[in-house]
Amino acid sequence: MKIAFTGDLLSMADRVPYPVIHREKYGSGLGWIKSAKAMVALNAKTYVQGHGPPMTKAALQKRIEGVEKRYAEIKRLFDQGK
Repeated sequence: MKIAFTGDLLSMADRVPYPVIHREKYGSGLGWIKSAKAMVALNAKTYVQGHGPPMTKAALQKRIEGVEKRYAEIKRLFDQGK
């Protein structure tokens, strides 16, 4: 059984719909997406969050999809000057 310990990159996914990104530490939404996809590529069965219950690969992929949709919507609004 493959287990990935993700630290706080995945944190509180069961309670918070979007990841916490520390811009003051040069974090970004796109950086989170790239890192999360790299974790999926590990092909683990279980992903242990920094805070919260373990996640399955399918749950992590669903979270990534949600974050990608939100990122695209924010980019669209920004590009419109909003």
